[in-house]
Amino acid sequence: MKMHIGITAFVVLSIAILLMTSTAIAQTLTPHPDATPAPTPTATVSPPQTTETQNGLLDWVSQFGSVAIAAIFAGLLGFFGFQRLQNLDKEIQSARESRDAMTKELRDELRDNIERIQKIQDERIIILETRVNSVVESQRSVIEGIVKSANEKIQETAQVAEQLIAQINEQRNAFHSETAWLRERGLGTKRPRNVREVHDLATAATSIGRREEAIQLLQLIVDSSSNFHGTADDYFNSAVQAASIRDLELAKAINMEGLKHYPDNLDLLTDYADNCGKTGDIEEAERVWRSLSDNPRAKASWRYWIFYSDFLERQGNLEDAYKLLENAKQHLPNPSMAYREQAEQMEDRGRFDEAISLYQEALQHNPSEDIARLKLAQLLFRLGRLEDALEHINWAIRYVLPRNARYFTAHYYKGQILLAMEKRDEAKRALQIAAVHDEDAQVLLTSMALEDGTLDSDTISKVYKL
Repeated sequence: MKMHIGITAFVVLSIAILLMTSTAIAQTLTPHPDATPAPTPTATVSPPQTTETQNGLLDWVSQFGSVAIAAIFAGLLGFFGFQRLQNLDKEIQSARESRDAMTKELRDELRDNIERIQKIQDERIIILETRVNSVVESQRSVIEGIVKSANEKIQETAQVAEQLIAQINEQRNAFHSETAWLRERGLGTKRPRNVREVHDLATAATSIGRREEAIQLLQLIVDSSSNFHGTADDYFNSAVQAASIRDLELAKAINMEGLKHYPDNLDLLTDYADNCGKTGDIEEAERVWRSLSDNPRAKASWRYWIFYSDFLERQGNLEDAYKLLENAKQHLPNPSMAYREQAEQMEDRGRFDEAISLYQEALQHNPSEDIARLKLAQLLFRLGRLEDALEHINWAIRYVLPRNARYFTAHYYKGQILLAMEKRDEAKRALQIAAVHDEDAQVLLTSMALEDGTLDSDTISKVYKL
């Protein structure tokens, strides 16, 4: 700072001296206005040149002063500019050094933070591992106790199962008297007198699990030595009974026996054609279906349309089967069954939206069509539409279904839906109703009891109605 003041003072002083010198020279060379020039001889005086010389010198001094002043100012500006550049360079260098120092400081701080965080994480991992090991060790005895309890429960379940088997055997023994009665009337000296009595006895045998005895009874209808007679409905119901116990050949034989006496009965003809198709007698089935297709009375029966459509579908003629059901809607007074069959076909093909629409059409024509309602509820359940499925099941149970096999099946479906909705207590109540006649419901209830740890002889008695 002092250097700058000294330089400035020197420059100002130099300018002042230069100006004073220039002024003094100018005053010396310029004549005074009051002075009287000395007379000179006229003959010997040369032409005057002093004034021109003075003026030239004055011009030179003036120009020299201006140039000198400009040079001094230019030098002064250059000096100060150079000094400013040096200062700026120093400031930049200082800023760089400050930046590098700050960067180094931040890097060191970041590295320290990373190392500190890593150290904290390592410590936490060690703490967590220690805690986990401690929990595992502390729970080992608990787990061993659970395993021991489970083994005890398995042994208890085995004992309960043995008790269940013993109780079932006792119930079977309780049927001996009724079974003996059936044998006496079915195969003993007191033989049934007509087709209806055979059907009734076979139905009774089936109800107590005597399938083989029921078949032997129904065989009496087609035995030429029996010489039984009955109405067309007796033969038809007996054939249906044979089909229900999965003996389709016997069912077909009963149909043929009935057709000997009632060759134009539509129920026997359609049932016979259906059983022919199911037993592989395709040519005979096609012959009967073709003959029925020309019968106006047959087209007024739902059995013709539904069974014939099923036959075509089993043969792979899906489009013909669907078209046949479309035609059925024009002939049947209540086309709900045709819509239901179409819905089942669409469901089998995986066209679920169309199946739902067709089931709904069937219910619009006949809200009491319980099979369509149950199948719609099943489909909605499979698609995850639990609320809609439950609504249809409840409607069917409340307004449609009597206390038959489908009534208990509906409660089984309701139990499944409620389980999926995590309503376990309500599901259990529905399944307990279904378990009266539905084996799947019995199995599901037993599984739930095992999960809840409540399986005992009392529970089994409730489930299986022992």
